[in-house]
Order: sequence, then C-alpha cells, then structure tokens
Amino acid sequence: MELRNAFTPLLLTIALAACSDSDSNDNTASTTSRTQSLPDTIAGEISARNTNDIVVNGYTLDLTGVSVLYQNTAVSPQLLVTGMPVQVSSDGDSVSEVRLDPPLAGTVSALSDDSLSVADTELQHNGLDDSIAVGDYVLVLTESKADGSLLAETVLEPDTADGSLRTEIEGAVSGLDETTMTFTLNNIGVDYSAAVIEDGTLAEGRWVEVYGDYDGSVLQAAEVDIETLPADGTTEMSGTITWVNDDATVFELSGIYTFEVSSATRFEDGTQSQLAVGSYVEVTLNGSELQEVEFESATSGSSDVSSTASLAYELSGSATLSDAGITVNGYEFVIDSRTRYDDGLSYAELDGIRVEIEGRSDGQTHYVLEIERDDNDADIDLQGPVSDNTLWGYQASDNSLSAYDGQWLELDCSFDGVNISLCKIDD
Repeated sequence: MELRNAFTPLLLTIALAACSDSDSNDNTASTTSRTQSLPDTIAGEISARNTNDIVVNGYTLDLTGVSVLYQNTAVSPQLLVTGMPVQVSSDGDSVSEVRLDPPLAGTVSALSDDSLSVADTELQHNGLDDSIAVGDYVLVLTESKADGSLLAETVLEPDTADGSLRTEIEGAVSGLDETTMTFTLNNIGVDYSAAVIEDGTLAEGRWVEVYGDYDGSVLQAAEVDIETLPADGTTEMSGTITWVNDDATVFELSGIYTFEVSSATRFEDGTQSQLAVGSYVEVTLNGSELQEVEFESATSGSSDVSSTASLAYELSGSATLSDAGITVNGYEFVIDSRTRYDDGLSYAELDGIRVEIEGRSDGQTHYVLEIERDDNDADIDLQGPVSDNTLWGYQASDNSLSAYDGQWLELDCSFDGVNISLCKIDD
C-alpha cells in the first residue's frame, strides 16, 4: 500500500531511500546534513510551495512535467499547497509523480459561518473560500484542538467533476466485528463486507485508511488500506513521539508505529535518555532494524500530540487471553501490530502467566505496546487511574492511594501478592 499520514495534527513523513548512513558513534549525539539526491519515495507534508517546485522533508522538488494524482485521478497542481501531505516518486534524480494524501475527503453535507460537516465528520473553520458549498467534494487538512474538536485548516475543491472520487477517512480500528464485517473509525460506522483489504489483516487498534461511499450513516468501504512499513530497504520517517517505555528502549511514533532501540542504534543531536513524549524525531530503519534517531527542532513538525499521546500506563498481573488481547485484574488491554514481546514471549503463551505491560490509553481503550514476564518482586510499578484507593484492581491496604484519588499517576508500591501498600509517586 501507499504510506499514509495520520488523521491527526501529527506530522508523519517517510522517505524510502538508498541513502548513506552517517558516521556518528553508537548512542551518541552528532550532526549530519541532507543531500539533494532523491530517495525512490518521499512522503510528508509540503513545507514550502514555489512557482515550479515544492519542498518536502527538506527536498526541493521540481514539478515541471510532473503528474499530480489523487485516488489515481489527475488533479490540478494548484492543490499542492503548504501543509498538504503528499507521496512523491522519483528515479533518484527527478520527480516522476506526486500523489495527494489528505487526512479527510468527502462531500460537504452541512456548512455554517464557523463549521462544516464532511464525511460525517464535524469540523470548525475560520473562514472558507466563497465557492465552497453544500454538495461539493472537498479535501480537508485538519488540526486537532485542545478540546478534542477538529479544525479545518484548509479546504480544497479538486477540479474533477466525474464523480470518481470516493470518501476517504483514516484512523484506528475499534469495535471490529468479523461476523457482521463492520468496525468503527473516528466514531464512523464502516461496513467492509465488500471491500478489498490491502497490506495485512484487520485487527482492533490497527491504523487504516478507508475509501468508500455512504449508505445512510454507514460508510460502505470499497477499499481498506492497512498502515504498514516496508519489510526491507531503507526507510526514513519523521514524527512526534507519543509514548516511551520506562527504560527508553521502545517508543511509539505518531500514534502508529513502535520502534525498539538496540545497542547499534545511533542518536544525533540528542541521546537515548532524551526520548520523551512530544519530541519530534527522524528515524532511519534498515528493514525493521532501527538504525538512527535524529532529534529535530520543535518547528520541524507539529508538537501537538493531544490526539494520540493520551495517557501512558503500566501494571503487572496475571493475564487471561481475550478477543481483543488480554485481561488483567478484570481490565481489558488491546494487543495489535504495535505490541512488542520481550523475554521470548508470544501471544499464545500469555494465558495464565504473570506479565508486566506498558502502553498508551485514551482513557477507555488501553493499547499494549510492550509486554514482558513479571519479575514477581516485592515492589510493583503502577501507572494509571487511581479510584477509591485502588489502581488497576489493586487495593491499597494502608489507604496510601487515597490522597491521589481521581488522578492518573505513576506510583511505586509494595506488593504482598494480593494487595499493595506504601504507594508513593515515582520520581
């Protein structure tokens, strides 16, 4: 499938390249510069637009004679505006085609002075071109606001009128029902019974892009593209870190991909200890191996991680297999393609054993990003929501959690095998 940018304000940029590695030492900070030799594929947002060229991921790309496409349909180069996510193909020296990859596209169903509805998605706006009207097919560049609402930063009307363009939405799969062949995406019901599934298997929590047409309030999918990385070759990807495990050996980028740091991973303009939620980084992969992490300035991409960073959590306990993943102490945790298994574990081995899990939660759905065997220590590390002197089903026998009621915290506690005590905030 084509590599996609997330339906969030987070910038996700990918460049598949036969590019050279830097000479920096392992796990140390250094500085490199980019050359103009073009990768085979560059994917990212347009950072600058000039008369005959665009700038993507630091590459200045000449558009002379270049085809501009959306959903395999030729469209006007005027749609190549600053902020538009694109995928660029090249022969190493020049660009052969540019494909648009907006986070949202569809028909305007409602419009007011400060809001509009596109593809059953409500958005706010700060003013639109007077030509935009109800019934128009539009491409929308979005930004997530602090209150969780979406702002339509840019609304563009493509110059095609043959009705060939479909509604496009993307996000994380939830409520997957393989019997009815339905799931929910950004609170939109999707029926995939007649869809072509590209690049993998549907699963709870997987990031997908859906093309289809509405039948009432349900999107009838014609195609579902599952977000995946190339299995081999060199990949350059930039984005905002949305989760890091306790020892900074595994992190998540833009709410979609998780990467594992090894002793061979190099760090530029920063160190491994500086991996933190909200940091904007560029990573280089060779196949699935993380070769390099380069820390970028805050202005290199969006630092707003409100939509995907959510809340980090951690707990230990006895696991029971479930439809979505596992349950621990009666809480459901989703296992998907991002989950990393340590200590030689596999999913089938989890049932009935004590595990330590870390991940990211939106407050309702808890995604497992790392899972390993529990050490069965007398101390236990817990991070999550404190309620009624309990945390993840563990009762504090000495009421040491009472002071933290209603908060989402990271705590160190003593553990006797049943209850916890002496809980204090983890420094």
